[in-house]
Amino acid sequence: RDALTATLARDRYVPVFLDPRLLDLHYNGFCNSVLWQLFHYVPLNIDSKLQETQTLQVQWQAHQEANRRFAEVVFAHYREGDVVWVQDYHLMLLPALRNLRKP
Repeated sequence: RDALTATLARDRYVPVFLDPRLLDLHYNGFCNSVLWQLFHYVPLNIDSKLQETQTLQVQWQAHQEANRRFAEVVFAHYREGDVVWVQDYHLMLLPALRNLRKP
């Protein structure tokens, strides 16, 4: 991680590291199992079984946490006048998290 961070810093990039479980629940779980279908007009296959409902809730929480972690990194490095580009739906909660920014 240190070597990657140093390499990216040369081009003024800052990585956000997510642990494998959070990444899987966020990306493969909520983003690909829910958001991708919604944005590509594919009907959701949501079953009302308690276990699947709990899984969806865990994925949603992971999605929120991943966005929060990205927001923390953005705001730790943001300077007045910077442009922050949020690409695609994976981080669509990020703009609403501006209240995490320290004055």
